[in-house]
Amino acid sequence: MRNQLVKSAAIVAAALLMTAACGTNKEETPAGGGGTGQCDTSKGTLVIGFIAPLSGNLSALGLGMKNSVDLAVQQANEKCAVKGYKLALDAQDDQANPQIGAQAGTKLSSDPNVVAVIGTLNSSVAQNVQPILNDKKILMVSPANTNPTLTRGDNYKDAPARKYDTYFRVCATDDLQGPFAANYLFEKAGKKNVAIITDGKTYGEGLATEFESKFTELGGKVVAHEKVGEKDTDFSGVIAKVAPLGPDSVYYGGEYPAAGPLSKQMKDAGLNVPLFGGDGIYDAEFIKLGGKEGDLATSVGAPTDTLDSAKAFIEAYEAGGYKEGFSAYGAFSFDSANAIIDSVAKALLDRQLQQGVFVALERIIPDIERIQQMRVAIPYPMDGEGQSAADALLNPSPIHSPEFEAWVKDALSHYWGGPKLTRSPLVQLRVVADAVDNADGNPTKALRLVLGQAIERLRPEGKQNLSAPEWLLYNILEMRFIQGRKVREVAFRE
Repeated sequence: MRNQLVKSAAIVAAALLMTAACGTNKEETPAGGGGTGQCDTSKGTLVIGFIAPLSGNLSALGLGMKNSVDLAVQQANEKCAVKGYKLALDAQDDQANPQIGAQAGTKLSSDPNVVAVIGTLNSSVAQNVQPILNDKKILMVSPANTNPTLTRGDNYKDAPARKYDTYFRVCATDDLQGPFAANYLFEKAGKKNVAIITDGKTYGEGLATEFESKFTELGGKVVAHEKVGEKDTDFSGVIAKVAPLGPDSVYYGGEYPAAGPLSKQMKDAGLNVPLFGGDGIYDAEFIKLGGKEGDLATSVGAPTDTLDSAKAFIEAYEAGGYKEGFSAYGAFSFDSANAIIDSVAKALLDRQLQQGVFVALERIIPDIERIQQMRVAIPYPMDGEGQSAADALLNPSPIHSPEFEAWVKDALSHYWGGPKLTRSPLVQLRVVADAVDNADGNPTKALRLVLGQAIERLRPEGKQNLSAPEWLLYNILEMRFIQGRKVREVAFRE
């Protein structure tokens, strides 16, 4: 009879354990579906959103970003990277406009199949998109946003604090880029008097502020502060203001659509000094629009074509037949997409593992019910003192309590220590009392020993197999509780 009770407890514990560990997030396989090629995509399509300028003056950067994400999605689908699903890209054009970017964020966040969003290019657009995606708990990864406040708050230097838990980026920030430019301009290029011109946007202003702080700290002098419009084409007015002040360089906080023509018009007006800028002018379009010999730009990482680690990306991009180059942020976009895809694959593997456990549990439900019926039906003989053997076995008897299953679940959830194990009513079980001698006289250790034995009774016959369906339930129980592993660690164990 004791064996029956222990076996019953083991099976109930297993069922309750997996209910607690996996939650109630079991999903049904969608109807229809089907696969493409050799990949199983029967579970449906997962969407990776994308927001950047795909038209207008900054489209050279945005299109290179989009193409790089598209390449990552295509490669993932070819490799069946996300088991059971097809990946799709939904690219939205924000036209480098914060309001349009917000509309794109709202559209993507309303799609239940969107798992993450890559973007934006502009920090000013990100400020509008961040709260929209965060409210829907949608991951956002930017390959290009450099303003420090986006991840560390307005007081990022003295009291950094994240504004949005779902926002990340893979590029360097302006509080690194600006001082680097100042060091180079002052110490290596030997420039001591600089005129600062910005486009007034979040990116340009933030970058110029960081540059100026370091440049003046080094002993440099800022001879002028001027602003232009990002869509301006005639810069004669601002050049006329700056030139008489005798700057030996100009630092521009903005992007290449204005910086290229500004540089050309400076030279034509006789102000033939280097124009220095950040990653916003680091594009071939800057040269096409008028950038001249001697102009300089910093970027958010090493040039892609100089990195051995980027050779495979470059070759695949060129083979992809894209009309546009991958631009300054293409490799960052490709990495952002792959980071998301890898995370989605791991998360879904956990989910699929959980679903497999539910299938295994369904197979043992008849055994659970049969053993419960046996426990109720079997008569208990009286001992010499007038007490039933069942009363002697369980005194008092927690196994007949309506809370018994919850006690088993709680004890397993605190298997390696905790009040739900040390104070569990299950220590009153006779089988636990019998195990105390083998547990250094400690009832808590004895209960842990009994629970371990109960799990062990679920072990199938033969050599352990970590992938066979009949071993699925035992492997997860044994690794999660006896070995203290997480579900994902069980999934990836070889």
